[in-house]
Amino acid sequence: MRNLITIFLFFLSHSIFCQNQETQLKEAFSKKSDSLLLKFFSSWQNELMTNNVNRQNNTLKIVNNIFENIYSNEVNLSQLDKDKYILIDTRKLIIDVVKEDSGTNALIHRIYQLEKSKNINNKEDKLNSLCYELKEKAKSTKIDTLNNFNPTYKNHKVLYLDNNYNNIFQTFLVEYGKYEDRERFLRNKIKDFFSNGRRFSPNDRINKIVLFISMKFAVVEWDDGYCNGERYYLLNNHNWEPLSYSYEECE
Repeated sequence: MRNLITIFLFFLSHSIFCQNQETQLKEAFSKKSDSLLLKFFSSWQNELMTNNVNRQNNTLKIVNNIFENIYSNEVNLSQLDKDKYILIDTRKLIIDVVKEDSGTNALIHRIYQLEKSKNINNKEDKLNSLCYELKEKAKSTKIDTLNNFNPTYKNHKVLYLDNNYNNIFQTFLVEYGKYEDRERFLRNKIKDFFSNGRRFSPNDRINKIVLFISMKFAVVEWDDGYCNGERYYLLNNHNWEPLSYSYEECE
């Protein structure tokens, strides 16, 4: 009985907190107040904080480095953008660690050599074939899955989108009048997100990272609301560099 009461009180307090957050966001919009919006973001940040990678195992440090390299390569680092928050969707983020054998090591080596080669006929098709073969091998060699990971992002303020905050934004965007005005209000302080009045997420959402245990090759699965695909990264001189080949499929 005591356990049931504890569970009930937990969900009640959590519900009240979410309602307070939703009210705070609506008030910020109704008053067109950047200061109230920033107060809302500050509360959000305090609730869902960045993992302290200095205290984590080496695998999480590597995954964090992958995130930092991916975003630093793909996000415009203008001063205007640095004043905005970066939205990272952690709801479906999965990190699979897979073991290697002589076959997968040979494939990674061939991919690396092919990527560095110039004037190769059908280079993209060959990389496609090798990456597909490597990814298929990884399906049967998974040794660990990492969840509940909130990556850091150098030189930027980060907001982590979980189910609770996704529901808050869904309600905020669809409940009152035209959603474009509320979306425009959010874009003043949040960089690069996708919204159609029903869905709210980062423009370029990373759903899964497959990391080989040697920490030299990674497959990154992503979607942006209209397209989805895979990017492939090689570790080169301590930096994760994207292959010239990537896979993409659009609706």
